Amino acid sequence: MKAMVLTAGLGTRLRPLTDFTPKPLLPLFGRTIIDYTLEALSNAGVTEVVLNLHHLPDKIVSHVGNKTFGMSVRYSSEPEILGPTGGLRKALPLLGDAPFLVVNGDVVMDLDFKALYSRHVETGAALTLAVGKVEKRPELHSIGVDPDFRVRQVWKKPAWNGPPLSEYVNLGAFVYNPEIIDKYIPRDSFFDFKTGIIPLLFENDDPISAFPADTYWNDIGTVETYLQAHLDVFAGGGTEKARRNCAARLAEPAPCFLQPVYSEGELSIGDGASVGPNAALYAGCEISAGAKISDSVVLPGTAVREGARIERSMAFNNDIIACRAGTK
Repeated sequence: MKAMVLTAGLGTRLRPLTDFTPKPLLPLFGRTIIDYTLEALSNAGVTEVVLNLHHLPDKIVSHVGNKTFGMSVRYSSEPEILGPTGGLRKALPLLGDAPFLVVNGDVVMDLDFKALYSRHVETGAALTLAVGKVEKRPELHSIGVDPDFRVRQVWKKPAWNGPPLSEYVNLGAFVYNPEIIDKYIPRDSFFDFKTGIIPLLFENDDPISAFPADTYWNDIGTVETYLQAHLDVFAGGGTEKARRNCAARLAEPAPCFLQPVYSEGELSIGDGASVGPNAALYAGCEISAGAKISDSVVLPGTAVREGARIERSMAFNNDIIACRAGTK
């Protein structure tokens, strides 16, 4: 079984975090975001994975290499970014003639990829989407699914006069038949999912199947959702693997820590500083005297100035990025 992970995106809404780090390589409790996905694909039986490259490609290649979690890795370079499905057309020669998995490179979720693939084969669909309810994000419930779990609408299009549809979130994991990519997607052109291939599948009555999954899910598309991925774990949510990784590196009890506090690598904490609750300190952080940090993340190598107050924020280099995300 083969898979493709979409890693070419610019991460525009995560700037400045992604100016020098590709979004899939942002840290999440001791690992990068993409590491969680790659391990899950390997556990599902994937033997070959393709990554598309555009933004900071050398960093992705350096991190992932040519073999990871027992899977061989191949790369599809996009000198000009081709979009979420245009990139599939470019990589198609690497993906073979059988249906293959596609996963967005910025999602964190516990998903049974093997069951998703099996559902696709069983239904004979042209495309299968993993979908979920994700009650905290109702604005994203864009996938209309009929009682037979066939996708009938995406963002309320096309018009539908049949039985009432259930609304789901697109979780960013798919199984594609290679034939529809070859048939509908032009070569070496930007091509979108929502406005490109989906309307063509509806127009030609190519079946799109839904695979409903009751899973934790977070798309790390903004600074707010990236922070929320950390806070969810501190609150006992998130993915099982992230919870385990967090628990393994909870800071030792100390007067300056209000648990839970996650810490890794070498840290410097000044006199009178207060860290926590719900704080993640990544390697190389320097917390100056009197600083107070809660419900926040301090990214690697960041120096927090003396007396700073950081709450529900992301600390990165010299920036403190306030977020709406939070557990309160």
